[in-house]
Amino acid sequence: MKKKIVISLLAALSIGIIFLIVDSSTLDKPMYTNINLEEYKNKLNNEENFLIYVYKTSCPVCQETKPLLNEVIEKEKVTILAMNSEEEGNLEKSFFEKQKLEKSPTIIFYNNGIEEDRIEGYHSQKEISSFVTKYKSKAEGES
Repeated sequence: MKKKIVISLLAALSIGIIFLIVDSSTLDKPMYTNINLEEYKNKLNNEENFLIYVYKTSCPVCQETKPLLNEVIEKEKVTILAMNSEEEGNLEKSFFEKQKLEKSPTIIFYNNGIEEDRIEGYHSQKEISSFVTKYKSKAEGES
């Protein structure tokens, strides 16, 4: 009888651990669409409207912003592009200087390939949501 209880407890514990591992891995999945520097440049050259989140994986504030941004994307059903400036090929000093990308994280709205507005550094979910909703219709190609 004791053996059955121990086996049952071990089985339940194993299932619980597996559930936690699987569930926690989905928490960190970004809901934004990662692009590289060349894709970013192409969007500017094509005079597109878009929201982009420029971040660094080593940036603590960026790590704090990621789940907040995920919640905004999910709630607002908006497409936000993202570029990790630490990925190989994404750091081009002249481009960053021209775009004035000096802080991390930065969320920018481009209208016809021209920067219209940005927020830099740490912002609350409410502030991020306000910024995103302000430009959502333009970024999504609506009038």
